[in-house]
Amino acid sequence: MVGMLAKSKAGHDKDNIYVIFQEDDAYVYLVDGKSRTTDKPKKKNRGISRLSRTSEQNREKCSWMI
Repeated sequence: MVGMLAKSKAGHDKDNIYVIFQEDDAYVYLVDGKSRTTDKPKKKNRGISRLSRTSEQNREKCSWMI
């Protein structure tokens, strides 16, 4: 799952796109390159994270990551 995209479904960061940076048995760690960098990734339960297939729209939103 590392390298896949995840979209926030709720909260103050709703609709933000993140990249799965790291994973373990219980959590995935998300980064966006702005407020969530590799130094301080967002820790989320594996069951809560919604994965997104890479689409043209997501690629445009994430073009700053490339």
